[in-house]
Amino acid sequence: MADHPDKKTSDGGQASGQGGGSKKTLIALLGSVLFCVGSSVTVGILAFPDAGAPAPSIEHAEPLELIELPVPKLLVNLTGANRTMLLSATVTLEIEVFEDTGRGGDINAMLPRVQDQLNKILSSLKEPSLTGGSNMDFLQTRIKDHINNGIFAGTGRRVINVYFIEWVIQS
Repeated sequence: MADHPDKKTSDGGQASGQGGGSKKTLIALLGSVLFCVGSSVTVGILAFPDAGAPAPSIEHAEPLELIELPVPKLLVNLTGANRTMLLSATVTLEIEVFEDTGRGGDINAMLPRVQDQLNKILSSLKEPSLTGGSNMDFLQTRIKDHINNGIFAGTGRRVINVYFIEWVIQS
C-alpha cells in the first residue's frame, strides 16, 4: 500500500520525504534559544550588578558643605499698570554642595548665570506679586526651582534657601 502524502507518523511529524521537522527538533531548538538568552542575562547581571540601579540622587545624600553665595545688588525694571517701577534687591543663596570640588569649587564662576536668572525672574514680576509673605515664599520657591533645574542641574549643588537681604521698590 502506498503512503498517502498527508499521513502522519507515530511521533506526530510528517512522513519521511515531506521536508517537515519533528516536534522534538523544534523543542530542542527552543530549549537552546532559551538557554542562551538565560545565560546572557545571568552573565549581564553578574558582570554589571549596578547597571539597572538608579544613579544616587542628591535628594537623599549628605551634603559635604553649605555655602552662602551673596549675589551683588540687583536693579530691575518692573512692569506696572501705567508707570515704570524699579526693584532693588540683594539676595543671598544658601547652597548645599554634594560633590568634592574644593571649598566652593567653581561656584563663583556660576555667579553671572545666577545673576542673569535672578534678573529674568524679578523683572517678570508685577506690582501685586511683590508684597505679602505668601508671595515672597512663592518667589523664593520659584528662584530655587529655576536655579536648581537650570544652572545647578547635574553639578552636585542645590539651592536650599533664598534670603532677601534688601528689598526696595521705587515708583
